[in-house]
Amino acid sequence: MASVSKPWVEHILQTAEYFSLNRDLLLNDCPLQPIRIGELERYALDDVVKLWHTVIQQCGADDFGLRMGSTMTPSHLNIVSYIVLNSPTLLDGLNKAQRYYRLISDGGTLSIERQGATALLIYKAKPEHEAFHGQQLHAAIATLHNVLNWVLGQQYQPLFISLCQAKPENADTLFKPYFDCPVRFSQSHNAIHIDPQLFELQQLNDQGLSMLHEEFAERQLKALSESSWRQRTEVLVKSCLSQGEIDRQWIAEQLNVSARTLQRRLAEENHQFQDIVDGLRKEHAIDYLAQQTLSQEDIAGLLGYAEPSAFYRAFKRWTGKTPKQYLQTL
Repeated sequence: MASVSKPWVEHILQTAEYFSLNRDLLLNDCPLQPIRIGELERYALDDVVKLWHTVIQQCGADDFGLRMGSTMTPSHLNIVSYIVLNSPTLLDGLNKAQRYYRLISDGGTLSIERQGATALLIYKAKPEHEAFHGQQLHAAIATLHNVLNWVLGQQYQPLFISLCQAKPENADTLFKPYFDCPVRFSQSHNAIHIDPQLFELQQLNDQGLSMLHEEFAERQLKALSESSWRQRTEVLVKSCLSQGEIDRQWIAEQLNVSARTLQRRLAEENHQFQDIVDGLRKEHAIDYLAQQTLSQEDIAGLLGYAEPSAFYRAFKRWTGKTPKQYLQTL
């Protein structure tokens, strides 16, 4: 399941608030279910794309994406921005940014291409199921433009920016406040074009700090790469535990596979779907009982049992004790 980092999503919401939208109402319209992957907290890419469409429809601002990208701070880009800022040269930093871009989002890639006396820093969108809003591309290019300003300061002057979209009628007034260079439309890439000599400019960098950042980034990247079918299934099951019978077909559809394929993938990891469901219900039941703030009937409902008696039997099967007996051991 493609996902997006929490800081990136947080900045979407911060920008929405700048345009006078209510965060709570937005999240009511577009609920976001956190996904825990190792040390990371992320959100499903498709859910974030839906949030983009809703935000832009509600605020009606043509420059929402540009505003978001231009106000990005290093903290919104996870560890990636600090790796770039602590690299000895811009080229070294951008090469590392290509490797670690997934830590920001699975929704795009960054690449470098040379064309004669020009270097292109290319952003390519990678939507999963939901089509991107055009302003998401504006945000990505404006963010990259912002990063280059952080790294190079006054030495940074892009030759021009290319966008795949057709030229809008308000192009001059829309883009001029955000890009201090020409913007060309109907191009083959969404990219920033720069003088390749900028790649070799020396930066102030702390080698020790840079190594620490990269070690941390490697751990996060490994966690993303090794996200198992069990982990991805657990995230979705948790979101619908209270609904009673868990719809295996729906879970499989969210993971973009058939129910049979999901069963096979889990079996390859020595797991069964129903064992995952039971394991999560047991884990939540023990947590709820330990809090001692909910009745056993309420806990049964939260775990999706229509009758408390069904919950009591399941708990006895899991632990060898009834809920009441278990409470006496706390």
